[in-house]
Amino acid sequence: MKKTMIKTTIIAVILNLALFNLSFALKAPDTLKEARELGKKTVEVAQTKLPGALKNIWQKDVVPVWQKMYDWLKREAPQLGKNLWGRFKELTK
Repeated sequence: MKKTMIKTTIIAVILNLALFNLSFALKAPDTLKEARELGKKTVEVAQTKLPGALKNIWQKDVVPVWQKMYDWLKREAPQLGKNLWGRFKELTK
């Protein structure tokens, strides 16, 4: 978990620096037609690559965390329930 967070942070920093430097290299569109074409390309890339990226993040990062939480709860819930019920009985005496 810790390694995943470190790798994610490093990748985010590298992407941030790359995109920041790339923004100076990009030229703003001069005409409305150029802006429209740039928008279409952006939408096409987002529609093709974004679902795969989100699926990858979901399967490699989100699901394992929730699975660990579920496993912990399944293992600890019976004991927690007994402790709470015993405490409740003590309070109502």
